[in-house]
Amino acid sequence: MLLLETIREKDDSAALEIAAVLTYHLHEKTSEFPEGLKPLDLLFSSVFTALETGRGLNAPLYRKAAQFLPDVRPDDDQRPLHGDLHFENIVSSPRGWLAIDPHGYLGNRAFEYANYFYNPRLQPEITDNVNRVERAAKLFSEVSGLSVKLFCFMHFFMAAFQHHGLWRIMTEKQRKPHLKLRN
Repeated sequence: MLLLETIREKDDSAALEIAAVLTYHLHEKTSEFPEGLKPLDLLFSSVFTALETGRGLNAPLYRKAAQFLPDVRPDDDQRPLHGDLHFENIVSSPRGWLAIDPHGYLGNRAFEYANYFYNPRLQPEITDNVNRVERAAKLFSEVSGLSVKLFCFMHFFMAAFQHHGLWRIMTEKQRKPHLKLRN
């Protein structure tokens, strides 16, 4: 069963909690990283540049959000990231909830939670609810130990990405990640 199938009557609270806990466990410290992880900062470098300079972005909101960039840029706490976690890439199994279809990045773990703000996809009655956004930011902060302010930035980042065309700022090469998995 997909995590998406746990959503009942426009309430995804249980799904968000499952996703938050699974994501936390995916990011537990490890001394060895898999080979072939792509730096998340490089993937989003053109987006970060646009946010820092305001080039290509006319809204003052983008420049305001840029003040949070130091919090999401690479730091000493780099972690392997799945890279595409959302309600359709989390499945129930006899072992519990599992993440499938990893893209393999290395970066700030806050980005891993960002997709959840716009999941379930194509259900704005859930994702556009301000109370839900606030509840999700608080939940992610409690589970991960990262700041609520950082998750508010992640919500903005995804909103800009989804609704304001930041995706188009990225180069074609940046949009097509490839992960070599070991046999």
